[in-house]
Amino acid sequence: MKDEQIRIVEMKVQKVALAHGTGKEIGKPEEEAWAKMMNWIDVEDVLEESDGLQFFGRNNPPPSEENEEYGYDQMVTLYKDYEPDKDIEITEIEGGTFAVTRFKNLENIGKKWQELYGWVQDSDEYEIAGHGLEELLSSPEELVPEKMIFDLWLPVKKS
Repeated sequence: MKDEQIRIVEMKVQKVALAHGTGKEIGKPEEEAWAKMMNWIDVEDVLEESDGLQFFGRNNPPPSEENEEYGYDQMVTLYKDYEPDKDIEITEIEGGTFAVTRFKNLENIGKKWQELYGWVQDSDEYEIAGHGLEELLSSPEELVPEKMIFDLWLPVKKS
């Protein structure tokens, strides 16, 4: 990955609503978390309440050889107070310094994560400082995999 494809970004702490999904089949935890989140967003009229919402996701826990089941958290930033419910937790994304790269097409996500991790590992200036986030930049109402645009956010710290 070329240096010009990476930007270093300082993120403030973000208040978010979080929906969690679990499963063994690739894509199922993500679908479950998205369904819970979109249902909550509709009920609470979150899209009507604010411009500039950010949609983040992360594996929690990530897929592993030891455990067939993995989880996924789907999050949306909040700009006012909401009450949690049975499917939604109100929490925060920790702020900090992130290496960020943008790409198009959901099919490329694994390759782009590998490239971003590789860029940081090869860097003399930064080292990995935590688990990454996937930010969906496309409209959550129009999820066509090959048209989806993402920013990948990998926490870093100075070496």
